[in-house]
Amino acid sequence: MSKILIYFFIGISLSIDAFSLSLALGTIIKKKQRIILFPIIVGIFHFIMTSTGNKIGYLLSEIAKLPLKKISGIIFIYLAIETYQNKNKKEEIKGFSLFKQICVAFLVSIDSILVGLAYGIKRENIILAATIFLVESSFFTYLGIKIGDKIRKSIDNYSTYFGTIILLLIGGYYLF
Repeated sequence: MSKILIYFFIGISLSIDAFSLSLALGTIIKKKQRIILFPIIVGIFHFIMTSTGNKIGYLLSEIAKLPLKKISGIIFIYLAIETYQNKNKKEEIKGFSLFKQICVAFLVSIDSILVGLAYGIKRENIILAATIFLVESSFFTYLGIKIGDKIRKSIDNYSTYFGTIILLLIGGYYLF
């Protein structure tokens, strides 16, 4: 049960960037199909990136005997630092075609590859975690779009701090 809880919190932290961006996107996405399609695309990319990272990490663990928990901890702390440093980046988007949706979904899912890598190095099966990440990232992206511009200014920074703290705690857990 504790693994599922860890996956749940990692999923939240991975979804924060998609949520933050979707708050802004909520002000420009008007078509109902895109409001539903974009979160699904984001979720699928989180699943694919986590699974890909897991396969790479698993292969690395086969090649070299490394201090696996320490490396996983360092990766999570790196993700926390990256999340914090990128908290003020804003994207200006004109229109939101399917191609742009796919590109944005890919970009907000890149951090998932590192999580998959960390778990692959530890030689853990990531299917359950990737599925949880898919559901959570889809949900938070949809929620962010629906909330949109109404509270974007007041919650943006707090959501980034929350994701950063979660990643630091998980990284510290694996390091110590």
